[in-house]
Amino acid sequence: MADDVVVYSTPFCVPCDQLKAYLSERDVAFKVRDLMMDEEAAERLEKFGIRSTPALEVNGEIYAGAKLNPETIHDLLGVEARCDSWLGQLTLLSQSSNSGCSSPR
Repeated sequence: MADDVVVYSTPFCVPCDQLKAYLSERDVAFKVRDLMMDEEAAERLEKFGIRSTPALEVNGEIYAGAKLNPETIHDLLGVEARCDSWLGQLTLLSQSSNSGCSSPR
């Protein structure tokens, strides 16, 4: 299991809430950085060209958009792989041009 897990989120972001619930249900310890309140976190994501949420950082590597998919989450975190409706939804969202929720920048 990963040592350092961070979810980058924005208020009213349904995919962000779903990701946090998914991790919590699997007892994955994680920190939340709210991009609306945490300018440093917003600048960090912007540095990597990430302009939507959710984004997941695991041991210093950031995953968002198409890189934030069920297989990656399961491989990185060593959590049980099973069918979850939100993961399918997230995969579909990440394949569209308007994936996730917009970040404040």
